[in-house]
Amino acid sequence: MNQKQSPTFWKKLRFGNWSIRAKLLVIMLILSLVPLLAAVWITTTSSADAITQQTRISLSRLAYSTAQRIEQFLIDNHYFIRMAASEPEVITFLSAQTEEEQAQLQSGVDSVVANLLSSDPAIDLVGFYNLAGDVISHNNPDIVGRNYLFRDYVQVALAGEQFTSGIQRGWTTDTPGINASAPVSGEEGVIGAIATRIQGEFVTDILRSTLDIESEDITEEGRANIDIFLVNEYGIVVGHSGESDWLYRSLGTIESQEILETISSVRLLGGSCPAGADQCDASEKTPRLPEPIPAAQSLADTLLEAIRSGEAGSAHYCHPHDVNDVLGEDGQCNGTPHVVGYAPVRDPFRVNPETDDPANLFMVVVDVPEEIFLRSIERQRTQGFLIAAAMATLTVVASLVVARTLAQPIGKLAAAARNVEDDEPFEPQEIADVTAQGDEIGNLARVFSDMVVSLRARMAELRTVYEIGQDITATLEVDET
Repeated sequence: MNQKQSPTFWKKLRFGNWSIRAKLLVIMLILSLVPLLAAVWITTTSSADAITQQTRISLSRLAYSTAQRIEQFLIDNHYFIRMAASEPEVITFLSAQTEEEQAQLQSGVDSVVANLLSSDPAIDLVGFYNLAGDVISHNNPDIVGRNYLFRDYVQVALAGEQFTSGIQRGWTTDTPGINASAPVSGEEGVIGAIATRIQGEFVTDILRSTLDIESEDITEEGRANIDIFLVNEYGIVVGHSGESDWLYRSLGTIESQEILETISSVRLLGGSCPAGADQCDASEKTPRLPEPIPAAQSLADTLLEAIRSGEAGSAHYCHPHDVNDVLGEDGQCNGTPHVVGYAPVRDPFRVNPETDDPANLFMVVVDVPEEIFLRSIERQRTQGFLIAAAMATLTVVASLVVARTLAQPIGKLAAAARNVEDDEPFEPQEIADVTAQGDEIGNLARVFSDMVVSLRARMAELRTVYEIGQDITATLEVDET
């Protein structure tokens, strides 16, 4: 009689060799969890895409409306500048040929300046320049006599055109502002220029007030986490709605030496004092250059392209945790995903000679962390996973209960079969609880019990026949038989 070999380890791994408990558990888990997890993932992913798209549109609209407010603010300020440039006292003052004549006319110019400053509180500096670019009158006496022909706003105004700069840091005051200028014309043409500085804090106030505007598209939590900043044509952050270590740094790295020389020559970021001193005479300063934010290179590329084309839009980028972080070899940055909407602030008086469209002063960028508007999606996803975990627990319990109702009767039948195989006594009462079941297993148990009883009766008959045969054989002579 051959001994039965137990299945090998690898054969036990086959599904057909698994126990009923394991089969039911795996099948029920698959049937209950896979559809649920797939539904949760598909639903939350599609919802996240929809919310992200809607948020990008909302941020772009917010950036555009902010840019429009800044443009109107600049136009309103230029109105006062043009009025001052056309005042007779100013024209007479710039037409004077000698310093003595200018000194006699100074009071009239001072009156015009006083009226200008009282009419427009955004303006804090007013200066008048002769055709050589020398400051011949200024409400800051320390600037009088200096030559400012290196400033673009002086050059353009002396050329007969109105000018509005981007945000620049003053060379003398080292405070941010927008320089606006206009030519002063006499009977023979341009005789000089007037230039004012619009305080940068008024533009910053526009950025801050934008965050207080109620919007159905942006939640209160979203507004609390929004940053709005201004980026100029060189990718430098020149304004921010709050305190930021990005201010006056360049997004990405400025590789072009020509651009760096331009920033230095126009003194865009003001000047630094020797040996890191806080204050010094303007003649001792050296032009300040922007420090880079290398990990924000992708955002810089997007915004620089947008400011060249003058298009509004939105983008997705990685916001670095540290401004000094650099991109890894795989292009990944150590930061969090952010979404920005952006729109250009257009120069109200100049056009781009290449496209004949209005020139762009800088970009308004509205920035919000992605986790803010996707937080509801993460909550839904977490809830889905919690429901899946609860269903998994219920499935395990249910499968174990069902498996027990199946495996326990089958186990009793198997034990009874082994007893029969070992020629041990069998009584139908041993499996009475199984034969009492009304399902297929109960039917199998009844058939098995009847089969064993019949088999034992047949074996008893065969044993009786065998014993009778033995008795007959013993009474006969074997040779004669």
